[in-house]
Amino acid sequence: MIKKLQVAYHQRRALNSFGSSDFPAASYHFGKIYELAPQTRAIRHNLALSLMAQGDFLTAEGLLIAELEDFGSYYPRLRALADLYYTWGKPQEAATYYSQCLQSKENERDEFQAQRYLALRQQICTDSRAWEKSRQSLQAYDEGIKAEARAKDSYLEALGLYTQAVELDPTNLGALNNWGALVMNRENNYALALELFDRALALDKPGWILVNRQRALAGVSAEGGQS
Repeated sequence: MIKKLQVAYHQRRALNSFGSSDFPAASYHFGKIYELAPQTRAIRHNLALSLMAQGDFLTAEGLLIAELEDFGSYYPRLRALADLYYTWGKPQEAATYYSQCLQSKENERDEFQAQRYLALRQQICTDSRAWEKSRQSLQAYDEGIKAEARAKDSYLEALGLYTQAVELDPTNLGALNNWGALVMNRENNYALALELFDRALALDKPGWILVNRQRALAGVSAEGGQS
């Protein structure tokens, strides 16, 4: 009973931390769940995602490979490995897993499972020039996050970096999301924010971008009601 309560506590804290992009806290709480109840559904997967966000690709890879070996090929596992290798800078491995994602039965059954995103990423992995741009995109994205963290008045610098990141790699969903969030939160430009979130959602539909889109849509609606 006590263990169940502990797992429930860490599960709640982990998901809240992950949702607010506090990845060190998320990985701590997911790690505690893994210690207490290693057979918890998707625990290695979630722990791996939080470690990936902090750049601990080697540990994340081990967790995801273990999931694959224990439970077999499944779209979310293949996708996580593909994105891990893409961010890690391993184009051949990333291309292999993006290809498997496109061929997976789960992917074929779903009405929308990021086919365009997967195909674009696979193409980038096999094009040396596009691959180099994707590395520059990730660097600009990381610098944008650091610029945001430095001071409130550096948001224009972050805005420029996120814009650059998206121009270099249109599949950089994090940069699209952060660009949209900045113009929404700092400039109240809900129309542009909605456009940027929709660009991201045309490629994939992660929950965190869907939430931001709802906020932007509410802002656009409120402006329409005031006019």
